[in-house]
Amino acid sequence: SLGRVGEKARLAVTLSTDRRLSDSEARRFLAARARLPLPAEEPALLLISHEDFQLRLYAKGREVARKEVGFGQAAGAKQVRGDNRTPKGMYFVTQKLRGDIPGPYSAFYGGHWIRVNYPNPWDADRGVASGFIDAKTRERIARDWVARKNTNASTRLGSGIGLHGWAGEWTLAESGGRLSWGCVVMHTPDITSLYDRIPEGTMVVLF
Repeated sequence: SLGRVGEKARLAVTLSTDRRLSDSEARRFLAARARLPLPAEEPALLLISHEDFQLRLYAKGREVARKEVGFGQAAGAKQVRGDNRTPKGMYFVTQKLRGDIPGPYSAFYGGHWIRVNYPNPWDADRGVASGFIDAKTRERIARDWVARKNTNASTRLGSGIGLHGWAGEWTLAESGGRLSWGCVVMHTPDITSLYDRIPEGTMVVLF
């Protein structure tokens, strides 16, 4: 779980599990995460809560915006392509488009598209365990994720996840926040106001 993010705050991470990790599992867990970037040290950071339907934008550890958001039409973390769920995990902004966006679904974007590099290495671990991808594909995904580049978009894990506006105004009360095929949906005036404050490379934590 993520601790507070702020100028004087320290990052706290808690591993929740239904059993005690063995010594070897604990070492592997720590080794895999020893070089992870720390959210509190990021120049720009998005924290997006599934439970609260809320996005918070931080600049150099200070909260500068808080906005309502919607998610995929199905509840829960994304598992496979086509499940209409929004992922949970740490990702990075890899592409930004504004204006006339190409593609068959552009009418739903509200003129703004901010792509993140789903799947990440832990999504890829799940893919290996499920037989969706092989170990080499997992390693390529891990390398590209660390480099804050787009990761493999062709596997059964799915792809094309990002933040965007919407075709029209929406309310949480009417929609239940279940709008997209897996992306984070913002009110179009909100993403318009924040677009220039979210550069490529921004860390995005969905939880």
